[in-house]
Amino acid sequence: MLRQVENALDEDWSLSKLARLAALSEWHFQRIFSAHVGEGPHGHIRRLRLERAASALLYGKQEITEIALAAGCSTPSALNKAFLQRFGMTPGGFRKKGKNPLPLPSFQPIAKSLGHIDEFCL
Repeated sequence: MLRQVENALDEDWSLSKLARLAALSEWHFQRIFSAHVGEGPHGHIRRLRLERAASALLYGKQEITEIALAAGCSTPSALNKAFLQRFGMTPGGFRKKGKNPLPLPSFQPIAKSLGHIDEFCL
């Protein structure tokens, strides 16, 4: 199922949809997923989308607004906040640094690293 999610990050992956795919209740799915992956399902999807956005910034030519929307962010400022928390710099700064902008942070579940933000990026 993880590969299915990774291959279709643009889909709407609600907890109920993921639980149905796993043939588990939402509660059991959340617990099992978190125990095996180290982060909750939505945090996992958010992290993958941010990593894809980072790759698009380095290797693509899209505008940051387009990248923000593709990452599931409601606004470019939502991507800025999420990116700052995850990578320690804005998307524009990340792009300007080039192909080797910084050592990527060690894995940390995104839900813990981002906390609450007013605008959402899921």
